[in-house]
Amino acid sequence: MTPNSAGSPLRIAKEMERVRDGEAVARLRALGSESTVGDSTVLPAIEKIALIMAAKGGTVADVTPGDCLELLKTSREVFPGPAKSTRHSPFFHQQRHSLGVFPETAPASARMFSTMFPGRLTVEQLVDRYRLACDPSATCWSTT
Repeated sequence: MTPNSAGSPLRIAKEMERVRDGEAVARLRALGSESTVGDSTVLPAIEKIALIMAAKGGTVADVTPGDCLELLKTSREVFPGPAKSTRHSPFFHQQRHSLGVFPETAPASARMFSTMFPGRLTVEQLVDRYRLACDPSATCWSTT
């Protein structure tokens, strides 16, 4: 491997930006800097998009919602267990959606496809999220 080769995801992201789709990757970086999330979320998302580009060819606009879901599934299979980092984060799907390159019918977030979020929560589950100190309040909310 030469010093300029793409040996890590970060280098792959930089290489895809340099040779394949610099304008779109720059837009992704700009979206990240304008958002409320930090580099620890944005940079791995750009890396995931670049990995898809490297594996399947094409540009940022060619990455499909299905490609994003496939990468999330593969990531969970190859690296099982709880995510202690951004390894399983679906944020890269959101970033691509923000660019306006997905069809209007594509969901804004891939979160809905994650087994960590198994569908609609019940009223009791929503109330339990907030760990209300007063049990009568919890009972009041859950019986409506």
